[in-house]
Amino acid sequence: MTEKETTKAALGDNKEESSFVIDNDFEQIVQELVPRTDDPSVPSFTFRVVLLGLIFNFALAFINTLFSFRGNPFGITSYIAIMLAFPMGKFLAKVVPAGNIFGLELNPGPFSIKEHALI
Repeated sequence: MTEKETTKAALGDNKEESSFVIDNDFEQIVQELVPRTDDPSVPSFTFRVVLLGLIFNFALAFINTLFSFRGNPFGITSYIAIMLAFPMGKFLAKVVPAGNIFGLELNPGPFSIKEHALI
């Protein structure tokens, strides 16, 4: 069975291939790496998400405002926050003690990819 037939069989016989897919090899790699199911036992909206999100939001806004006054302005993009969020989340998972504040658990367990996606 060819790759196109396999894709059609997975999508159903009456459905066409998606029009936004440019590179089928890339789509296949992504499908192998990214899970199609969700584990509802893994928490997503945690104290760490709120804390890191606020820190990066305020820091990038402040830094970009300062840099906008330069003669040759440049900006720091959100990609910096994305790259720094994962190691900082792992660090917070090790350092923050377990406990509750206002019904929100401070450290529900290891830092997850769901939390990283929300930041």
